[in-house]
Amino acid sequence: MRIKGSVMTMNNDLLRYSTPPSEWKEGLLLGNGRLGVTLCGQPRRERLALNHEWLYTGMFRDRALIPPPENALAEVRAEIEAGRFEEATKLANEFFAPTGGLRAKTRRQRVDPYQPAGDLWLADCGEGEITAYERSLSLSGACAEIRYARGGAVYAKKVFCQYPLGLVFAELSCEGGELDYEIALSRVDDPNCFVSVAAVCGGADGRLTLSGRFCTGMTFSVCAALYADGEMAAQNGSLRLRGGRSALLVLNIGTAALGDDPLAEAALPPQKPDFAAAFAAHKKAFGALYDRVSLSVGGKAPQADTAQRLAAFRAGSDPSLPVLYFNFARYLLISSAGSLPPQLQGIWNERLDPPWDSDFHLDINLQMNYWISQTAALSETEQPLFAYLERLLPSAREAAKALYNCRGVLYPIQTDAWSIATPEAHGWAVTTSCAPWLALHYWEHYAFTLDERFLKERAYPFLKECAAFYEDYLYEGSDGTLTIAPSQSPENRLKGFGDLPVTIVKNATFDVELCTLIFQLCIRSAGILGTDAEQAERWRRLLEKLPPFQIGSKGQLLEFDREYEEAEPGHRHVSHLFGVYPAALFTAKNRPELFAAAKRSLEIRLSHGGGHTGWSRAWTACLFARFGDAEKAFEHLTALICDFATVSLLDLHPPRIFQIDGNFGGAAAVCEMLVQSDGETVTLLPACPAAWASGHAKGLRARGGFTLDFAWEQGRVTELSVSGQGVCSVSADTPLSPALAARRDADGLLRLRADAV
Repeated sequence: MRIKGSVMTMNNDLLRYSTPPSEWKEGLLLGNGRLGVTLCGQPRRERLALNHEWLYTGMFRDRALIPPPENALAEVRAEIEAGRFEEATKLANEFFAPTGGLRAKTRRQRVDPYQPAGDLWLADCGEGEITAYERSLSLSGACAEIRYARGGAVYAKKVFCQYPLGLVFAELSCEGGELDYEIALSRVDDPNCFVSVAAVCGGADGRLTLSGRFCTGMTFSVCAALYADGEMAAQNGSLRLRGGRSALLVLNIGTAALGDDPLAEAALPPQKPDFAAAFAAHKKAFGALYDRVSLSVGGKAPQADTAQRLAAFRAGSDPSLPVLYFNFARYLLISSAGSLPPQLQGIWNERLDPPWDSDFHLDINLQMNYWISQTAALSETEQPLFAYLERLLPSAREAAKALYNCRGVLYPIQTDAWSIATPEAHGWAVTTSCAPWLALHYWEHYAFTLDERFLKERAYPFLKECAAFYEDYLYEGSDGTLTIAPSQSPENRLKGFGDLPVTIVKNATFDVELCTLIFQLCIRSAGILGTDAEQAERWRRLLEKLPPFQIGSKGQLLEFDREYEEAEPGHRHVSHLFGVYPAALFTAKNRPELFAAAKRSLEIRLSHGGGHTGWSRAWTACLFARFGDAEKAFEHLTALICDFATVSLLDLHPPRIFQIDGNFGGAAAVCEMLVQSDGETVTLLPACPAAWASGHAKGLRARGGFTLDFAWEQGRVTELSVSGQGVCSVSADTPLSPALAARRDADGLLRLRADAV
């Protein structure tokens, strides 16, 4: 059903600048999942930094697990039970992470660094001063444009990465003059990679090829074709274009990562493609995902460029800027999810030695990359994640058996495209938390879509792998309570147990939360599917014997099994609050004391300087939204954008390292502020700040298979439509207009029958 009301409209789908980028991180990002491009050059010499999702050196693609000594687990547990955590931590790292662990600072950990493919350079060789420079990125069109004036003429470049998985197109044009360009391919000097470049002209087109071979033998190719109505010549490995008013560049990249011929993957069309037709098809395909959701809050978006808007937001105005940030995150997820999920930098990287190797970090970062995939209606982008996790299964089973003699799976904190589960992270590698955390994404996919086939064939089997590991890993203490050890709270440490990256203990709250979650979800899944009744009963018995969660002397949820002095009371991770968000083990309804204690724990963490990275600040905003604290959620969302974003809105990790997870986490906070659901009820505006007193949201999704379209004024919902199946129950906590409030049932719920879609 639909109840009429007012709707606000505005445009927050464009990044626009009047100055060129001063560094790569200020560039405009384009991507189609397979290929990534960053426009980060200067007017006279535009640079297109190129990436391919599978471009790795192959240095560690055949790495193998190193089994620990026979009694390793018993020795480590003995040290833990005796309270000798420093000794336990050292032993655990030596036994279970011999190539990472505490040695990774002196010996390179075996994670393959993600590599740049090269750069395409467009050098404007014409005379005259450049004026009226402007660059922009259309989020809805997934297209970048650069325009400027020179010598009485206007020059333009229009670039897009054909979605999905297609070619890179660049259209060069001139009004009132002629084109004059030198076009070249190159790659940063790399002693570990031999590169050759060739340029040829023939007929109506010119061709550029860059071929690379790493010292490991891994090869790749970049191929480009230039079509123009001017004169072309090949010179010194580049193409020289003089005259004419339009030109088209088409580019492709191939790698040997999957056993293919790089030149075959990088093949170009045999004839000049139709730019307009290619762009129309690209925009339609990209828009099929991007246009599902729209959001308007905080009044009409100003027409100022993005740098000016960011400055205004930092000064306390332009409350609609978070909508642009939200839309940019949706754009980034669509653009970076290919056959692999987005890693720490999505698919964009200019460095040979990227921070953390641009790896897949599985103890918050990869998970945060997908916090908006369901609520922001981008379910399809999860398929690369699930496919990647399932490719990891054989190696993860081997790791569980070899390291801990357990069934099930053991996923590492850090890994790469090769789907190998060896523990490599410096000091933090001894953890069992990664697979169960990722399992939540399988369950959430079901909870939002109600796809029972997915639950049966993919989600439940993965959950059972995690449960099988816990069944073997848990052991009974002297009081009959089950124990999880070794255990850590990523990536935190305790005072008094050595100057180590992390402290290995037993029953860290985070691990107990994860174990609880896995058994609960397995029981629910078995019930839905009508299977494994005996196994479900076993999981119930194990649940009853897990250690209880503890509340400390300050009313806080304890991060460990007892109250220890923390080495970093303002630590960036808040893993023990996983039970509030993204999980919902503790809510105001089901565990009010623990819910309140979790909020107190967050307040204490922040009072000591917590939230000092982009992703950590994003998680903080999500938590306050889940706590229903609208102004605090907005405060930390504001801090995320003001303190941890480049002028191009890319998320930053100190010291100014681009890390994409914060972009997705910030967008997730926006979703949580506007919609929360638990599969039984939906709450609208659960943490909507005063700055967003009026607005409209279209296409956001809720658990139970519902898609929502609603508007609000003065903090109360005035218009609401629901699509999906069945009846959507809007909670009593949702602020409604008088007309809608009058439709509530006696229990306070507003029940709307969804329009079938």
